[in-house]
Amino acid sequence: MTTLTKDLKIKWDPEVPVSCLQFAKTDSDLLAVGSFNGSVAIYKIEKHQDSYAEIHVVYHSSHVLSLCFEGDTGLFTGDSKGIVKYTSFKTMKTTIFGQHESGFGISRICVSPSSRRLFTGGYDGFVLVWDIDDRTVVAALNIGEKVFAMDCSKDFLVVGTGKQNLFTYNLNNINDGPTIRKDVTRYQIRDLKILNDGSTIVIGTIEGRVAIEPLEDNEESKDKKYAFKCHRKKDKVKEFVYPVNAIAAHPHELAFSTGGSDKGVYTWNPVKRKRMSQFHDQPDSVQCLDYNQAGDLLAIGCTYLDELEDRPDEKCCAVIVKGIKHEDIVMK
Repeated sequence: MTTLTKDLKIKWDPEVPVSCLQFAKTDSDLLAVGSFNGSVAIYKIEKHQDSYAEIHVVYHSSHVLSLCFEGDTGLFTGDSKGIVKYTSFKTMKTTIFGQHESGFGISRICVSPSSRRLFTGGYDGFVLVWDIDDRTVVAALNIGEKVFAMDCSKDFLVVGTGKQNLFTYNLNNINDGPTIRKDVTRYQIRDLKILNDGSTIVIGTIEGRVAIEPLEDNEESKDKKYAFKCHRKKDKVKEFVYPVNAIAAHPHELAFSTGGSDKGVYTWNPVKRKRMSQFHDQPDSVQCLDYNQAGDLLAIGCTYLDELEDRPDEKCCAVIVKGIKHEDIVMK
């Protein structure tokens, strides 16, 4: 596995909060980073040269909350006013793709890997299903609760809500409605991801805990459900519990990473139920994470989230790209 020989620290204003980031799911190593100042920067990571280049910037008139690549073709971005924009990499032009008429924020965006469908989840309690070519809404999924987390695979769409509920749609029969799991976690969901086995959901919560749920909830899968504590620190008096804000699924190995407000990033094996590696002392609370398609780079977005008792004197918002070695993601 050939990767970076040192961490890449992207040039970033420490006062500008990072809201979201994602690598393109191709071999291009393009990285998009969204921020609360309304901009989205697109970078080309040159891992063999330990360098990067900013190739384009997209602008919104409000906070950028979500984004998702469409292969190497373009980038979808969503903001706090319900606007979805599309940037074509062929022309480098940005247009309004659509919007949630409520004007509420687009908290999550994902593109189906098996069809020309875009999913936009909002704080209005709807997930809109778009035909990418026609730019039309082909289905409006009424979740009825704020969408806090969302991911899709070839066959499934999974939505986590502000009321700790999990909605699972079979994309082959989306009109049949969702399977709903009530109160899958005790505390608010921050993020979720479907692992590359196509059958496991990982959920991060504000209570320093991760829940593992089978994608299909039936008798045979009950033994696969479990939860564990993480992103916690102890001193002689008490235990400090930090939110798990971000989850990144490795594209090839059955492994995932979690990022929390303790400024830590940890990588786990869900079958062995073991921690495999850890990266302590990031510049600030870890807000977002993503692996590149090769699985040898991990992008980390850091932002102070007003969740700590002692507010830091200076904000340390940052974007870091780490090189990932084989031993970081495979059990020894």
